[in-house]
Amino acid sequence: MRLSTKRVKVGLFGLGTVGRGFYDLVQELSDPPIQIERIRDIREINDPGIPQELFARSAKEILEDPEIEVVVEVIDDADAALEIAKKTLKAGKIFVTANKKMVATHLSELVELERVWGGKLLYEASVCGNIPILRVLETYYRDVPIGAIYGILNGSTNYILSRMMYRGEELGEALLAAQSLGFAERDPKLDVSGEDARNKLAILIRHTFGEYLSPTAISREGIEQVTLKYVEKGLNRGEHLRLVARAERIGGQVKGEIGLQFVDSSSPLYRVDYEENIVVVETEAGLRQVYRGLGAGARPTGEAVLADVIASLRGERYRKINELVTA
Repeated sequence: MRLSTKRVKVGLFGLGTVGRGFYDLVQELSDPPIQIERIRDIREINDPGIPQELFARSAKEILEDPEIEVVVEVIDDADAALEIAKKTLKAGKIFVTANKKMVATHLSELVELERVWGGKLLYEASVCGNIPILRVLETYYRDVPIGAIYGILNGSTNYILSRMMYRGEELGEALLAAQSLGFAERDPKLDVSGEDARNKLAILIRHTFGEYLSPTAISREGIEQVTLKYVEKGLNRGEHLRLVARAERIGGQVKGEIGLQFVDSSSPLYRVDYEENIVVVETEAGLRQVYRGLGAGARPTGEAVLADVIASLRGERYRKINELVTA
């Protein structure tokens, strides 16, 4: 069902892997409720598949255009993303982002801007690609006490570890393959250090337990020192090596950690391979649900961005988070 006969105009910041995925998905819609009006990227882009007149020469051309109702931000620079977010929300517009570092660090400030200025903030794409885990936590688990949440939150490192396990590649070779496919950035530090997963876990903690835990308060381990020999030791025991994010409430306090873990075939994480992500939610009653999907790449994350944009036009927002701020 069409939301409106009028197409809502969207301004897009960033035309990298995710931005291009989002752009292509919009063009593929048979009757899109939105149209991409302007695109801003700091690089010089000459893409025959995109009309050159769409490209803006400055951020102002998007942020100060009264006809643009939705701003989508998918850039790598968290500081620049924050400025875009502030200006968009202060204008009372819809802001959709995939920038997990910016959201994890400044979520309270952004939610307050949303509340004061009447804008709308959505960031499903910042966590786990096309797994709609934030929406699930906001709806199904709204009044269900959760004891723990854990999983594989970074598709890039999972892809690297999978290649090491199944193809016998060393870390450097597997990393190059991930970069060539757009699963890892040219500077992969955020991924391989566990920092990306830590930012995502901080966001999940806010939606799961209703508490703000700074990313720096979450212990972190990466995959930088993992060798093929170490991976093979686990395989010889019938175990797979995963970079696992976990948060739980212990003695009234929420704790989070990112760390390497060998898992056997009894674990839901055992068969989650390559760029896949998984999130496992365990309730205080001892029940468990598993959510699994693609966590890296242009189309999975681009799809999450598109879903957020369309959801925002229906009036959806993160009500649970807003209630925490105003409580």
